Amino acid sequence: MLLGKIAKGLIDAGNFVDDSIVISMIENEIEQHPHVKGFLFDGFPRTTSQAEALDALLSKRGTAVHKVISFIIDDNKVFERIHHRATIEGRHDDAKPEVIQNRIDTYHKKTEPLIKYYKDCNKYHEIDGTGQRVCRAERRKAGCAGGTGGQKPFRWTETATDDRQSTGGTSGHPDPG
Repeated sequence: MLLGKIAKGLIDAGNFVDDSIVISMIENEIEQHPHVKGFLFDGFPRTTSQAEALDALLSKRGTAVHKVISFIIDDNKVFERIHHRATIEGRHDDAKPEVIQNRIDTYHKKTEPLIKYYKDCNKYHEIDGTGQRVCRAERRKAGCAGGTGGQKPFRWTETATDDRQSTGGTSGHPDPG
């Protein structure tokens, strides 16, 4: 698929994929599963314009984003995890420190604004993403069955389009989780 090849080249350099490409890929995924009651998007949306496009796309289908869950991890831990992923998965794009740092810097510049966007919609929830056990009250507050801990907002975002069932999904987040 041409879109996938274009996306791979950008990701390998530590950059975000252009919004129009990402939205087309998401729309294709949704259209391939017309009978699914909901989706769980891993690492999407990454920009406010992607969130707005997703809202419009879902609205045309009579649904909406119901919840966004962010796992909170500080930048140093994210750097370590991405570098470790390069070692165990043979991901050459994650082996270069400058590429990893670019992923983190790009997140702060382009993705952090989503926190306010989804907080304003009362759909944003945070849980600790450092690997520490989280109390049940924190998991319930975030509306999920599991979770782990950290400091810096985001790294991995789960966007659920339906409270009843979440299947399908996409990925490409800067942190391997």
